[in-house]
Amino acid sequence: MSANTVIQVTAGNTIYASDINQWYMALTADFLPRHTDGVPTASSGRLGSPTVPFSTAYFGGCVGTGVASLAGVSSGGDGRFLGELSGKQTVSAVSGTIASPTQLTASQSGYCFTNEGVSEKAVVQLPTAASGIKVLIVVQSAFGFRVKANTGDTIRFGSDVSATAGYIESSTVGATVKIISINATEWVCFSPMEAWDLV
Repeated sequence: MSANTVIQVTAGNTIYASDINQWYMALTADFLPRHTDGVPTASSGRLGSPTVPFSTAYFGGCVGTGVASLAGVSSGGDGRFLGELSGKQTVSAVSGTIASPTQLTASQSGYCFTNEGVSEKAVVQLPTAASGIKVLIVVQSAFGFRVKANTGDTIRFGSDVSATAGYIESSTVGATVKIISINATEWVCFSPMEAWDLV
C-alpha cells in the first residue's frame, strides 16, 4: 500500500486553485485519511488506497463524515466547514426586528444570513460566544441589518470594541462582514465590505 499525500499550505503562503482541487478530490473519491479507528483526534492510523472512499477525516477541530458533507447538507459544523471547501454554504434570510431579534444558535455556525425581503431593519442576536463560531452577514435591503452581541459579549471591529451586548449595523446594500467568536466573550469582524457602524 502506498502513502497518499496532499499539498500542505502554511500561514503566509498562497493557496492555488490546484491545491483546492486536490483537496476536493481527496475528500470525495480517492483518499482515505488516517484516523480510521474512529477517533478523529488520534495521532496514529493508516492510509488507504484510491479504491477506498472517503469515510471520516479530522480537520483542526471539525469532523466531516461522508461525501454528503461536501454539499453542506449534514447537521453540525462538519457540513458547513467542508461546504466552504466545495463552495456551498447555507443561506438564510432573517426577519427579526429591534423589538424581537432573531436568536442565532451555535449550531448555525457557518451560515450566511441576509436581510432580503424585510420591511424594516433586520436584527439578529449572536449566540453566546464560544471559540470558533462564525457567521457571514450580507445586507440585501436598504432597511438595514443589525448584528447584536449576547449578554456579556462584545464585538471587535478593527481596533474598536462595542459595548457589552453591543452591535454592528449597516444599511448599505452589498455590505458584508464575517464575524467569528475567538473565546467565551469576544466576537471579531473579518473582511468587512462597505460601511458598518459599531455601537
